[in-house]
Amino acid sequence: MLRSLHLFLLLSALYCSLAENVELLRSKRGVRFYRVLCVDSETSAVRSYGDTWLRWKGQRVEYCHCALRGQERCHSVPVINCYMSQCYNGGTCKESVYTSDYICQCPQGFKGTQCEINSNEKCIVGKGEGYRGTLSVTRSGEECINWNSTSLRGKKFTARKNDASSLGLGNHNFCRNPDQDSSPWCYIYKGNQIIWELCSLPKCSGDRNRECMQGLGKSYRGTTAVTKTGSACLPWDSPAVRRKRNNAWKSNALDLGLSNHNFCRNPDGDSGPWCHTYKNMQLTWELCDIPKCSRAPSTITTLGPRAPTTNNQATCGQRLDNTLNRPILPHIRRQRK
Repeated sequence: MLRSLHLFLLLSALYCSLAENVELLRSKRGVRFYRVLCVDSETSAVRSYGDTWLRWKGQRVEYCHCALRGQERCHSVPVINCYMSQCYNGGTCKESVYTSDYICQCPQGFKGTQCEINSNEKCIVGKGEGYRGTLSVTRSGEECINWNSTSLRGKKFTARKNDASSLGLGNHNFCRNPDQDSSPWCYIYKGNQIIWELCSLPKCSGDRNRECMQGLGKSYRGTTAVTKTGSACLPWDSPAVRRKRNNAWKSNALDLGLSNHNFCRNPDGDSGPWCHTYKNMQLTWELCDIPKCSRAPSTITTLGPRAPTTNNQATCGQRLDNTLNRPILPHIRRQRK
């Protein structure tokens, strides 16, 4: 009887283990199948069967939907300017006449549904919380999983989070740092499991990319996101600040450092970087505590030119070149004026 019980427990454990592996394999195969449905080669966006979107085709805009076997069915549609822009970094917003879909015409170097991806960003400031570049490979060389992948359901950080936009998460597989880790990272496949791994990105150099400010801090591009009193900053693209003068939707937001993040900025020449925040249930703004950048002291010598040396016997420090002690002639004085 005892032997039968042990055999039953052993078989039960083996069954659970096999079931778990089958589920992992099924999930992984499903994701791979999902990834080959409709994939945007430019932004790495993945779309499942039935999804619709707009895309640029030269100077025309096309309305597309994802059909069976990853086939894209597209046709041209008329567009108008958006009533309220949905584009970051100075992008131009266009809206379909017949649907509520919109599309952004991004400035050079930017891409993504809302121009939120910066193709020219090759380094990180601080821990890289504000990194919006296109690196999609980890330190070990593994390819990142799309943040919108169905295999990440149940994970804490995905493109389906409510604040995904301000964290840089979207329908792409680029490295991000949504949880203030030591550097940007992403999810990867390791065997039959999904784990996370850090990405390798260099630190940006220059005062503009330091966690300090020069002057009033108009060029500050650091990642401080709390005010002097410790209140959390609101994202510059928050619906709460949509009608404020300074937000991520301004036409010159890129120059002002405003985008889909909540880092302190000084877009209006105030006494220092600031941000929108809530205070006693009221929407307001408050300055941030950004230190001044310190400059390395320049090397200043207090010694004059050394006196010419000679082998003649003389008192220490006595100038031996008598020509240097001659009076300055008047015509030389006139030349110096």
